[in-house]
Amino acid sequence: MQPAPGHSLVEAVAPAADTADPAGLQDATRLAYRRLLRRAADARLAPLRFWNYVPGITEPAGDAAHRYMVFNAGRAAGMAEAGFAGRRVAASAVGFPGDADAPRLTVQMLAGPAPAEPAENPRQVPAWRYSDRFGDVPPAFARAARLPASAGFLPGALLLAGTASVVGEESLHPGDLAAQAAETCTNLAVLLAAGAGRALAPGAAGGEEDVHLARLRDLRVYVKRAADLPAVGRMLQARCPAASVSLMHAEICRPELLLEAEGVSSERLAEA
Repeated sequence: MQPAPGHSLVEAVAPAADTADPAGLQDATRLAYRRLLRRAADARLAPLRFWNYVPGITEPAGDAAHRYMVFNAGRAAGMAEAGFAGRRVAASAVGFPGDADAPRLTVQMLAGPAPAEPAENPRQVPAWRYSDRFGDVPPAFARAARLPASAGFLPGALLLAGTASVVGEESLHPGDLAAQAAETCTNLAVLLAAGAGRALAPGAAGGEEDVHLARLRDLRVYVKRAADLPAVGRMLQARCPAASVSLMHAEICRPELLLEAEGVSSERLAEA
């Protein structure tokens, strides 16, 4: 995504995060978030969307079940130190298999002159309200961000955060790629409807899910197993025919999940 004039896309990188102990990873995350958010504040910009790339995201990490939980603690601390405690910004967080090509923690932030309106998926527990099964500090992000109608950059569009085969707070269809892809598409459709101020029942008659999915303009799909990339691309392109679909081989933040998607809606969705 290329930012428009008045917007900024910046990143913070922590080298050698793949070998950092839990305390080191948490501190690196804290510093990255604090640095980016303070930079936005100094420029009088509001954070609109984060992308997080966490080496070894599902590997064990001391007392935590895996490193994603450590990352979440660092993110929350960094946001608090920058004066953003309790704020929900759309975000995704993935890793890379083996981390051979990306051993560094990387946090990217899109910021703009006016804040976005957070949106949640009514089928899912808000991530910031997850039970302690998912860590002592829950993930601090919103499921989507709706840009203001006055924005010069995709006015009224919805920026969808990382979305997977999760209902409530439970992962569904472990090991079943096609079922996870279908559940992910349902969640995308429900989230698109919610972001436009509508209610959409899963499996709605008349192809209402597909009506919303057809309004996606860009879709990025993270796929855990490289061999699944072609099949996932075909399935998601069939359900989201108007979207430009890009695929990335990446670890997902839950070991049982095989794919995660994010995207950008067309302006037309917000106006329809």
